[in-house]
Amino acid sequence: HGRTLLRAGRFDEAATILQAVTSQAPYAAEPFALLAEAQVQKGQLSAAAQSLLAAAEINPRYFVSLGDLYERAERWAAAAGAYGRAVEAVRSPARELRLRHINALLTAPGGVGAERALEALERLHVDRATHEDARRDARRDPTHLYDSGCDSRVAGDFRRSRDRCGGSPQRRRGDWL
Repeated sequence: HGRTLLRAGRFDEAATILQAVTSQAPYAAEPFALLAEAQVQKGQLSAAAQSLLAAAEINPRYFVSLGDLYERAERWAAAAGAYGRAVEAVRSPARELRLRHINALLTAPGGVGAERALEALERLHVDRATHEDARRDARRDPTHLYDSGCDSRVAGDFRRSRDRCGGSPQRRRGDWL
């Protein structure tokens, strides 16, 4: 019934019913997620974040929705944390999820997530290289080194960038070929 009220745009009634459902069935994630949707529609973003956190603790796939909510509220550090937990909860996280996590880390105020973003980007490059060709050593791949050097530049580590990304990828490739 709560889902029907939610679809009908009757958010106050839906929230009341879904609140009752979550108290009667605290082991089910979906009612918490639906409650969060009603709370967002009512402008109760903090309450919606708490509801999504409860849903995610039961079913980690909801960490992505929590990250989305934090991202819309421009709470980048919280979004990075939620996306990070989503990445950790999945055996083989999708590239898009990993990139959203990296984006949130890079967007966090004061550059607090830059180093973690760089590490995540390096893992992403290594994983991609391993997936594309298990025999290729990603650490010696000039494209990987150029990309991670440029990632260092974005993260503000210019010395590391210079060491890895001294020029164009063509020049770097020529050095090794």
